[in-house]
This record gives sequence, structure tokens and C-alpha cells, in this order.
Amino acid sequence: MAEATNSRREDFEEAMRHAKAEKDALEASLREMMRDPHLAVDGFTYEAKHVRGWFDSGQDTSPMKIDKMAHCNLVPNLALRSGIQEWLQHH
Repeated sequence: MAEATNSRREDFEEAMRHAKAEKDALEASLREMMRDPHLAVDGFTYEAKHVRGWFDSGQDTSPMKIDKMAHCNLVPNLALRSGIQEWLQHH
């Protein structure tokens, strides 16, 4: 019984380390200029490849909050993309 409990605890701790590493990578990407911004159901805009990686790793929570996401659908943030492209043209 103790071995099973230790194994579950180790599995949980490993999953938490993996989730933290994924979140750290996603947050680092938010400090970079977005090229393909997408809006998620949590109301935040993310770089598409990074947030898709978050979801593909099995996460179903918001990278910015602890809350579980109602779905993992993403919508291109066209207004932000346009603003970024305009800024890049002038700088």
C-alpha cells in the first residue's frame, strides 16, 4: 500500500514539474513579440504555437490562471496581429 501511495505521489510530482516547465515556457513566450496571436476562452491572447503546445501537452487549464478551460478552441486575434504588423513596418 505504501509503495502505491509513493508511486502516485511521484507521478503527481512529476506531472506538476512538467506543467510548471510548460507554463514557464509559455510565460517566456509572452515577453516576445507575437507573430500569430490567438485568443483563448480565458480572455487572454497567446502566441498560437505556444498555447497549442500547452494544450497538446495535456493541459486543460488556463496558462495564466488556475481555472479549467471550458474548451481549447483558439480564435486568431486579427486586431492585435494587424497592430503588430503595422508597428513592425514602422520600426
